[in-house]
Amino acid sequence: MDEGIRICEICSQPFPAGYGKVCESCYWIGVFKQRKSVTSHLFATQAVKDIFANFSDWLRERRGAAVAAMQLNKYSQLFYEIECQWGKVPEYRALVDYFSVAKMRRFKRFFDWLAESGAVKVDKVVKAEDSERHQIRKILDSANTGRKLSSILSSYYEYLTNPKKKHPLSLRTVRLYLRAATSLIKHSSTAGDVIPRQSDVNSFLATKPGQQASLSPFIIFLRMKGLCNLTVYRQPKASIIKSNRNQLKKSLFKVLAVAATGDLTVEGEWGALALQYFHGINKKDCHRILNGTTASAGDDGVTYIFVKQNVWIPKLSYGINLI
Repeated sequence: MDEGIRICEICSQPFPAGYGKVCESCYWIGVFKQRKSVTSHLFATQAVKDIFANFSDWLRERRGAAVAAMQLNKYSQLFYEIECQWGKVPEYRALVDYFSVAKMRRFKRFFDWLAESGAVKVDKVVKAEDSERHQIRKILDSANTGRKLSSILSSYYEYLTNPKKKHPLSLRTVRLYLRAATSLIKHSSTAGDVIPRQSDVNSFLATKPGQQASLSPFIIFLRMKGLCNLTVYRQPKASIIKSNRNQLKKSLFKVLAVAATGDLTVEGEWGALALQYFHGINKKDCHRILNGTTASAGDDGVTYIFVKQNVWIPKLSYGINLI
């Protein structure tokens, strides 16, 4: 036999010389079994030892012996925490409350195995709630405020999530309210760690009129605490329409600037913005028109049918002349 080929002492298969007496596959299977055995001694309860063994075998089947052997130590830390906290694998809510969905993603294969084996049933509601909490933490962390405003935002968060409220708010609503409050603070032209002024509130809502409902609870909270006399300025309808058109106009120019570089992937975005700007069609209907309505193209524009009427918008290349 060729001197460069040897026969594995375990599986009797030929393999390149240089790996010792066993092939690479059998070598990693041996390493996996050894590490699995040694690691299982870290756990005190038989229940956790059995779960670790079952998961290890599943990981080897899915990822191979080499990957499984190298990752057992990483997952052993997770099993150790589970054993110390519960002595067994708890329900999904307890796992989420303790680890958070974000940390669970770092041990994705273990939680995939739990769900696949039926050891834990994934609760989509719990998962969504934890995701909302994670986003709320990011909003508060990104506020980048001084000590005074940071304290106010923390108190506002506690106020919104007070379990004694007669009508508790959903976490999604809490997130929207906090985002509006932090957006106002970032928008504020006030220098230093000072509560926004009335002019800041007015200018903020002039540029983002859709935030009025979400911002109102924050203004009410500040007034309730005796920190200000601010009010949420209610814009006249005509003013809101003008503000929205100005925003659309700016967006159209941004799309045109991108298109001018030769990037025509913004053509769909141009169509949706143009339908809103020139015809006042809402965003949802715009996408329905662009995706499902037969279009008639001309030299300088495209005609669509909407509510039995023809609506014309300029082509991307022609649009700059009509704005």
